[in-house]
Amino acid sequence: MGRPEEASSAFAAAINAGDLAAALGCWSEHAVIVGPDGSEARGQSALRTRFEQLIAGGIRLGTSVGDVVVGERVAVGSSRMTMTGAAGEELTVAATVVYVDDGDRWRIAIDRVVAA
Repeated sequence: MGRPEEASSAFAAAINAGDLAAALGCWSEHAVIVGPDGSEARGQSALRTRFEQLIAGGIRLGTSVGDVVVGERVAVGSSRMTMTGAAGEELTVAATVVYVDDGDRWRIAIDRVVAA
C-alpha cells in the first residue's frame, strides 16, 4: 500500500507522462481541490477537466510532501508543487493534502492550495 505521500508523487508522474487515467486514479472518487481564491473542483468530472488542461498545456509538475501524520485510514501532509509551463515559466504553490486509504492504496481526498 505504501505511504500516503506516494499518491502525490504518482499524480505528478502521471501528469508529466500525459496519462490522464493514472492521474485520476491518484484521487478519491469525491476528491476536492480548493484553490487559493476559494474556488473548488469537486469530483472526478471536475478533476478530469483540470487535469486535461494541465496535460494539453504541457505543464510539468514537481512535488514534495512533508510533515505527514498518519491515522487510521486517513493522513494529512504539507506539500509544495512547482508547475513549469512549456515556455519554462514556473509557479510554486503550497498545500495541505488529506489522503484516504481506500483499502487498496492511498488516494488524495482534499488538496487545499495556498500561494507559496
